[in-house]
Order: sequence, then structure tokens, then C-alpha cells
Amino acid sequence: YVLGEPVNFDDLDGLVIESGDHPAASLTYRIDVSGLEVVTLHSENEGKGYGSALMDQAQEIARKKGCKTVHLITTNDNLQALGFYQRRGYRLTRVFPDSLENEAKVKPHLKDMGLNGIPIRDEIELVLQLP
Repeated sequence: YVLGEPVNFDDLDGLVIESGDHPAASLTYRIDVSGLEVVTLHSENEGKGYGSALMDQAQEIARKKGCKTVHLITTNDNLQALGFYQRRGYRLTRVFPDSLENEAKVKPHLKDMGLNGIPIRDEIELVLQLP
């Protein structure tokens, strides 16, 4: 789900970095009217530069496709992700208060408490304007 809308992961394009014989990091994305949207970014070993490398690749794909922006949504509790993206030039552009309420109705296993002991409630959009 992104902003309460289900995402069909079979429809997404993706990038993978392998380490040895297994994936070390992956990123999924889609192109929409507002640019390239990063839907997921996952790294098995944080701090090794895999996430940064994948984000660089996604930005290059966006440029080649003529996109003006790269954008993504994360949750209010994910302080590490918020810092990661802002250090790379992404700007917080919108907050969607209580956007996870509807998702919790569909996915009752979602926790009320997110990362860092912060209640998980909101989604936050970050955008990078491409030159």
C-alpha cells in the first residue's frame, strides 16, 4: 500500500545489487505522471553504500526517461530513512496525517508502534528535483 492504495508488485520495475550469490539490496520503482516513484528500498547490510548506489541508478533511469523528479513515500516513524533521503537532497513536500488508519483496517497485523518507539500514523512524501 502507498497512501492507502494497494500496489501490485508484479507491475513494478526493479534494481538489485548482489553480494556473492544472494541479493544484498533491492529497489522497486514505477514511472508516473509526476516522475519516477521509488516504491521500496531494502538493504540487507546498511552502511555499505548499496542503498545509495541503487538510488543513484534510479535517478539516472529517471533522467533517461525524461522525468523531472524522483519521489517516494515513507512513514513518520522511519527516522533513518528520512535522514537518508534528506542527506541526498530530497525535500519533505507533503505529510498525509493518519493515512495509515485505512491501511490498518485492511492489514490488522500492522502495529500501532513503529520504529524508534514512535506511533506509526502518517506517511511523508519526499521529492528530489532533477536538474
